[in-house]
Amino acid sequence: MILYNKEMHFVDMKKSKKGRDIIKKILSLDIINEEHVQYEYIDKQFCIYAQIVDMTIEPVFHSILRYNFYKNKYNIKTANLFYIFMLKHKNKNLVKEYLQSFEDMMRQQTDYYINKFYDKNEALIVSADTNDDLKIILQFIQMSKNIKDAVIPYGDKYCLDTTLTSFINLVNYWSTKHNSKLNIITDNSKQLKDKETFIKELTSIKHETIVGYGSRKHKYPLAIDSFTMVDSSNNFGVQLADIIASAVAFCINNKSKKYERFQKELCDSNILKIPFLNIMPSDYEYLNIIDDKPDDIAPIDFLEKELDPN
Repeated sequence: MILYNKEMHFVDMKKSKKGRDIIKKILSLDIINEEHVQYEYIDKQFCIYAQIVDMTIEPVFHSILRYNFYKNKYNIKTANLFYIFMLKHKNKNLVKEYLQSFEDMMRQQTDYYINKFYDKNEALIVSADTNDDLKIILQFIQMSKNIKDAVIPYGDKYCLDTTLTSFINLVNYWSTKHNSKLNIITDNSKQLKDKETFIKELTSIKHETIVGYGSRKHKYPLAIDSFTMVDSSNNFGVQLADIIASAVAFCINNKSKKYERFQKELCDSNILKIPFLNIMPSDYEYLNIIDDKPDDIAPIDFLEKELDPN
């Protein structure tokens, strides 16, 4: 039995001994295992480079070069190379300004911020600290300025948020694991609320189809029987999910010496031993396994066809 007389929030609970003890007790429960818990780890630094590749280079290959950039892991390989090259770039200030300009462009979506991003991209191209391989990637990005309407998701204020991506990945994971539709309960997420209509459209697709390439596949329609957003203060399950997710993030991100002992105690619990989904840099072995098949179905083409009202 978990005895706590108010809503459980990791951020608040970690500040008191009682709260920390409750968190440790929760993570020691028998149900905290891979049969009942799954989460997705996202390396935010890598993710922003992957988003730049996906949102600027892929449209160039699709609209200008007429090539499917998602086949044979070209998008994943490019994202990994881009990440490594930029990480090793000597002009750290320029790289920081570049990343910020991309976020500003995608969030503000005005000509001023669009031009500012491409100016920073050009500055990186001509920088003496930029190696030739990185310049090739940056030149493809610069080409996307000519098709900016295919690059900027006008009106989508959460275009850089990964909540929907993680949601879909977890739906596919659990529905495949249990071979059944899911009854989903989440907190009142602004990001999921914004995408609620789209989620319902994905659950209403008529033709059951596995899309994607090689091992990078998932199935539509989304296997959701019901989808409910609730006030977390009235739902123990949602509070429990917050404790688990926040504990994982705390294990990885905490830099405060004040909580070093607590951090170690959480890291020594079962929570980090659970296999997890991820968006993070790939290893050499994974990048060199090409398992695409000729009959693989492009997810974007499939969704455009299925969700087109005409």
